[in-house]
Amino acid sequence: MQQQVQFAHKSLLIVDDEDMHIFIARKCLQKIAEFTLFTANNGQQALDVLQANDVHLLLTDLNMPIMDGYELVSRLRQDFTRPKRDMPVIALTADALERAELISAGIDDVLLKPFTRDALLKKLHAVLQ
Repeated sequence: MQQQVQFAHKSLLIVDDEDMHIFIARKCLQKIAEFTLFTANNGQQALDVLQANDVHLLLTDLNMPIMDGYELVSRLRQDFTRPKRDMPVIALTADALERAELISAGIDDVLLKPFTRDALLKKLHAVLQ
């Protein structure tokens, strides 16, 4: 019950070019009824979602066609006004990345693929508090 209260009225955008990764994230989050979920398959689609919706948290793959996660985060940090510019960003990746590289790219945290429901929820709690 604590998770539902903490995520009440929050929204999340998941960006990944692999539909299976989006499906897994949806399954992990399906029991959190108050959580609004948006999805996109590349950075350009994500920018469109961000322009049109109130989103509190971004989970993005880093390697995607059309616009990758690095370019998406760069555009989020440079082109948007607050509060979107300050939106927490979690990178979804199978690669271990240096913390300094993430911070310099404007990314707040990383979640390694494949991830578990518990790992995802821990990350969401950490960045939304």
